[in-house]
Amino acid sequence: MQQTLAHNGSQTLHGHIRSLRTRHILTHHEHDCMDLVNTAIKSFRTSIWSDRQIQAPAAFFVWAEEWQGPEDGEAPMQALAVILSEIFFLGQLNEVRVQYREIPRNPGGKIGLGFSRRSRSVKHLVHIIIDPQDSSKIQGVRSNREAILGTMIHECAHAFIMLYGCCRKCLGCKVANGAAGHGRAWFNLTANIEVVTRGLVQLEVNLGVFEHEPEYVPTADEWERYYDMTASFGPIVCSWPFTSNSEKGLNELFKLSINQDSRTLEVLGQAAIQHGQKAVLAYFQLTQSEQEWSSGTVDEEDARTAWRRGCSNMSHRELGDIVYSRH
Repeated sequence: MQQTLAHNGSQTLHGHIRSLRTRHILTHHEHDCMDLVNTAIKSFRTSIWSDRQIQAPAAFFVWAEEWQGPEDGEAPMQALAVILSEIFFLGQLNEVRVQYREIPRNPGGKIGLGFSRRSRSVKHLVHIIIDPQDSSKIQGVRSNREAILGTMIHECAHAFIMLYGCCRKCLGCKVANGAAGHGRAWFNLTANIEVVTRGLVQLEVNLGVFEHEPEYVPTADEWERYYDMTASFGPIVCSWPFTSNSEKGLNELFKLSINQDSRTLEVLGQAAIQHGQKAVLAYFQLTQSEQEWSSGTVDEEDARTAWRRGCSNMSHRELGDIVYSRH
């Protein structure tokens, strides 16, 4: 049985998702961006994957063993798009064309790793352009193969939303998509894909989720879902604690998020305890004034001790008492 994820254009209302275990039929440029993204996330953030999804990781392992890098040409990247489509994009990412091309970079190196754009001559086609130059240092990964893989997955998420999101018709979708395409829809989809990707490929893949100037500040519910250690991802074993490659970008979002409401503060406090020493230090630094931090109120060694003890059943308030106790 096939399910259709429909968009009622006359009333700008978006159809509800009925079944996530069946193969969806998507209509180009007709779906609410957040409905589309949440459907995709639910399809791989579950213990039960479809047969096609289950087969895709094995295909990926074969692909990864054979792929040497951009010197192999563009055909392997087209094959990769099909594999990624089955795992993450409801099997619907068919109309993309991958090209290698040198892209000018700005002085900071943040722009120019890759981009996606709609075809001007072919309807419902998205071009993914990837710079073959070595960007491993920019992305903070070990090799150019890892850097290109991260860029490819990053751009596939853009392409999926471009192909099926109603970004040109609906104000809500325009807001969800963000000014530069890194809004709520892309953030939620790519953040969840990154967790699974690291478990899948066992590499330091960086999808750039936290590399950009924040276009969207996650809510408490979204942070809670992101840091949920009980989540299942089909047959993929995801390692926890999970830490993004971009500590600076993650900390910036922490800083913006904790000012939203008390529940967000609570969720991030628990995440800080569960997900490593650096996160704990960053969390307590951000929840105090710069004056308190720089004046030595927070002792780094005390923070390390607090982190080790925090790995037990200590609440984040108890942890805070330890961190902020003076000698």
